[in-house]
Amino acid sequence: MSYTRDDSRMYQMPVHFGPCVTPRQNPQGQRFIYDQATDLTKHTIVYETDPDQLSALLPQGFTLTAPYVIINMNMLRNIAWLAGHGYNLTGVSVPVCFHGKQGDVEGNLLLVMWENHADPIITGREQLGYSKIFASIDDIHTYGTVSKTALTSWGFRFLELDFDSSVQPAYPDELKAVLNNPNSKGIMHYKYIPHTGEGFTKADVEYVCLNPKAAKLPDDVKKYPADELTYMGGQVRWNIPTWEDMPTQYHVVQALGGLPVKRILGAVRSVGYTLGDLYGQTVIE
Repeated sequence: MSYTRDDSRMYQMPVHFGPCVTPRQNPQGQRFIYDQATDLTKHTIVYETDPDQLSALLPQGFTLTAPYVIINMNMLRNIAWLAGHGYNLTGVSVPVCFHGKQGDVEGNLLLVMWENHADPIITGREQLGYSKIFASIDDIHTYGTVSKTALTSWGFRFLELDFDSSVQPAYPDELKAVLNNPNSKGIMHYKYIPHTGEGFTKADVEYVCLNPKAAKLPDDVKKYPADELTYMGGQVRWNIPTWEDMPTQYHVVQALGGLPVKRILGAVRSVGYTLGDLYGQTVIE
């Protein structure tokens, strides 16, 4: 007898074995938010680039609100939905406004996110619409006041990030304004899943997703201390690959690495906890 899918539960391929565990569903079908919080160490760096070149990377319906590139490098540890395991991620986003049928929505558009484990990539792409792909991501390592990390693919080191806590941000007010935009509604994503067959050039799914900043956890979830912030200086180095260096991602890094770094506004380290499971992710039109 064939199985019957329970439409009250979450599934991912392969669906044949029953409901799956994701950041938003535990083995019993409940949310993980009442379990332990994730330890989060985030390093963020912001730099100004050429607005015309940056605008060329935006999908239809988006306009650039400021010519900045925001790079986040997150180390997540003691993750409940991974039974205490952890992973690293690096996301590249830009400040935008989406002009939809229901009005304008301002926020940051995530252009790409690299992660160093398959599980968060699969759940994030399929459920949330994140533009996630794989890379090897070094843990942040610190000697003295300098912290470093690097991303590699097939042995090619394509992105290097340095942070120095002995140096103050060059443009601290501008940095804080970019990272704390009061008009931002959250993080936006452009979800695209191709149709099978017929040349694989059509879309089965194509729409904009929003992780709303206003989304809140239930009131009875345990509260944790506010993040500790340290503002600092930083450096960014993109190394431009050929197709042979990064066969399926070279075009991503060529585009991002080809953006001029006009001014580095500065960087910030954030150390704290997160229980956010992005359950409030929604589609905007």
